Amino acid sequence: MTRNYKKLAMAATMLLSFVVPAAAQSEISPDHFDEPAAPVAAKATPAQQEIQVQIAEQLSVLDRCQAQIKTKTDEMKSTMQSLSVSGNEAGEAEALMAQERQLQTLNASMAPQIAMAQAKLATLRGEMETMTAKAETKHVRQGASVRTVSEGRKPSPATVMQASLNLGR
Repeated sequence: MTRNYKKLAMAATMLLSFVVPAAAQSEISPDHFDEPAAPVAAKATPAQQEIQVQIAEQLSVLDRCQAQIKTKTDEMKSTMQSLSVSGNEAGEAEALMAQERQLQTLNASMAPQIAMAQAKLATLRGEMETMTAKAETKHVRQGASVRTVSEGRKPSPATVMQASLNLGR
């Protein structure tokens, strides 16, 4: 009979020894208790880096085209404002019409470049997404094959108690 009490007392003591650190841990950082480590971002492969460079180049082409159009539009707005303030002095109406024609010509000449750059960007971004998805899938597969179930975990208090009770038999 006293033997059972000794086992029970020993199990209760072991259970308390595991509960105190767990309670302290839950007070310090309850959101991160028994969570797996956060995944590490994979480095870009040389192919992905090349695509990133090509994307940057296409964005640069788009920026240059848009900057030229904006500059011509701003010139036209400035002439229009001057025309509304001072009237048609010094042939500003004719200058405005000439700037409108130049803007139309510029838009027409830039349209193929802009369309081609946008199409190329869409293609490059699609390739990048495909490469990223493949890399993530490969990373998940590698991680799954390396990890074990009990890696880095402490046994639960119930498991320890059961083990200690089984040792006394």
